[in-house]
Amino acid sequence: LFYAYQNILRVMPGIIIDDLIHKFDISASTFGQFAGLYYIAYSALHIPIGMILDKYSPKKVIPICILMTVIGQLPFIFTQNWIFAIIGRIIVGGASSGAILSVFKIINRCKVCV
Repeated sequence: LFYAYQNILRVMPGIIIDDLIHKFDISASTFGQFAGLYYIAYSALHIPIGMILDKYSPKKVIPICILMTVIGQLPFIFTQNWIFAIIGRIIVGGASSGAILSVFKIINRCKVCV
């Protein structure tokens, strides 16, 4: 479910582009940079989160990543400040990398998988 949730968060800015442009009074190029921040954080945190998953179990890491994605969404709801929205998008991107890595870790642990 977390993987599906983070997929929604990944495409969400493309769906609400007009609302974001009007709410934060930004240009289309600024919005494109904003959308790309997700992927920078997503890819940058793959190795650290992978190491954390090796040390701790996905059972402990997934709830923390879910909490971080929720916290990263709060600036969109409660603030008009563009900087907080950027920070929130980076948090969401970084925490979302825990979803796919946890899936890979669980599949790797499965000895019966075909």
